[in-house]
Amino acid sequence: MSKDSADRWLQDARSRRSPSGNLDVSRLLATWFSDDAWRADVTLMPAPARRTFLAELGREFFDGNIGNVADELMWNLARVEWLWPPAELRRLGRDHTAHLFSALSDSLDFHAGTADLSCVDYINWHHLTEALGGRKGTLLVGAFQSHPGFLLSAPDLGAFKVAVVRKSGATDQASLTLAGLTHVEELPASTGAVRRMLALLSQGQVVATYGDYVYAGSAMIESALFGYRTTLSRSLIRIAMRTGASLIPFAIARTAPEGRSAVAVELFPPINADDPDENTLALRLGVALECLIRRYPAQWRLWNTLRSRCY
Repeated sequence: MSKDSADRWLQDARSRRSPSGNLDVSRLLATWFSDDAWRADVTLMPAPARRTFLAELGREFFDGNIGNVADELMWNLARVEWLWPPAELRRLGRDHTAHLFSALSDSLDFHAGTADLSCVDYINWHHLTEALGGRKGTLLVGAFQSHPGFLLSAPDLGAFKVAVVRKSGATDQASLTLAGLTHVEELPASTGAVRRMLALLSQGQVVATYGDYVYAGSAMIESALFGYRTTLSRSLIRIAMRTGASLIPFAIARTAPEGRSAVAVELFPPINADDPDENTLALRLGVALECLIRRYPAQWRLWNTLRSRCY
């Protein structure tokens, strides 16, 4: 990697802050990813070394509180201080920032078609294979953690049409998570996407989406997260109930940010969507998502939104 690329993080950290002085790390990383020259330069590094380099950058950001990264993150994590003591929360914040930076490496690999799937450990995979044999389709609902390609590129999904819901009108963020997944159909969050999801599920196909994120303009339904009230997508709940699809929560987590670490793709048992009560299903899904986050807390990318989503 050239010195210019290695030093860019400090230059961008100074220039890409909000008026309050805070730095949006996710947007910063998406900017790097969308820069052809930076991407070409950094991919010259072997993937394990690149992950280690990016993880160390993340820790520098946290330790130096660059762009108020540590202060803002710890302010959000204070909402769960009843769950983790202060010292452990601090470690969680630091590890989270390392994972956030390191995950960019996996996006680069999937974009280049060089992602290593041999490091993936599929946990409780039978829940998916059993669901794929049904006629009502499979609705995979996850927490926003490590790269979705580790699940969506699994051989068992090769014979199915797989659609993924993304932010409507998204550019950088969509490229970070879906670029390189040529077998995946992207559905912008819209009314048209709902119709397409219903059609695919009625054909016994697969739809994947994040359950811990409500897209702009979507109807919401109340659920629970870390002892607080939160909201989930009402459209997602209604689609599950209307189609009777197998609703399977999943987590995708690279177990360590450095080197050639293992990736866990973990599936929970299907959630029963036959209950006619939307609120009951929303609560069940919220509890499942929290369980997935608790299993891999450092890898969850949305800690910095906790105060805005929990009330």
